[in-house]
Amino acid sequence: MNLPELILGLAVMAPLPLYVGSGAIWVWGFLNLHSGKPALPKRFRSDLAPVPPFAAVLTLAYIAMCLWLLFQTRPPQTQFSMDQVMASISEGVIASMVLIMILISMTNRRTGMSRLGFRGDDRIGQVKDGFLGFVASLVPVFAVIVATLPFRSTETLHPFLRLLEEQGIGSEFVGIAIAAVIVAPIKEELMFRVILQSWLVRWVGVKPAIIGTAVIFAAVHGFPDALGLLPLALILGVVYQRRRSFISVVIIHALFNAFNLGLTLFASYAQQFLPTDAL
Repeated sequence: MNLPELILGLAVMAPLPLYVGSGAIWVWGFLNLHSGKPALPKRFRSDLAPVPPFAAVLTLAYIAMCLWLLFQTRPPQTQFSMDQVMASISEGVIASMVLIMILISMTNRRTGMSRLGFRGDDRIGQVKDGFLGFVASLVPVFAVIVATLPFRSTETLHPFLRLLEEQGIGSEFVGIAIAAVIVAPIKEELMFRVILQSWLVRWVGVKPAIIGTAVIFAAVHGFPDALGLLPLALILGVVYQRRRSFISVVIIHALFNAFNLGLTLFASYAQQFLPTDAL
């Protein structure tokens, strides 16, 4: 076995402990529920969190625009470029800053921001919840992806992953990593969990809000990714509602995106260095 084949073998084996851990978390959660214990204790007794109406309106308008663009009839997709990656980073940073400024200026800074998930207490616990939430997402997401393999191809890959697969490690990887692992989790969790889900809880209740937010979150990512992302979105919604931690859901989202980037990198590496009959 040569070095490329050894590296590929290690890359294939490396995620296995995470999948085993994911299964163990689900078994532990079901056992807790069966014994009458909560799988994930609530941080606050109240399910409600104050969302400024202006923040909710802006978020709903942004999501509506994304869905409208997604379902427009467009010409065949051309090659994704780094200019589009940089534009995505800029747009994400600006959108996040605007929404955070609105929340800070229109919400009580002591209790309101804490109930929205911007907590300064138990930072280690928030990080732990984020890591365990990421691990828990792996088995259900993997199961859905396997079930939807007939609908997947290179053309249906997320543009970031497709560009990474084409370009490999380089300046493109740095930009894509910043966009996918830092900017996107912050912006999307701010919009979907902190604002949209919290706003929906007030009007339709906890379970419909979690499910509705998850469906919308998955839908804006397009088909077939929407199917695989739905279990992740439901986990994000439950963790956010129970633990009310922005840090936790951003960590779940960021680790999930980083995991997918890593898998794409190793797939690209295998195609580059291994003979065709070895794949």
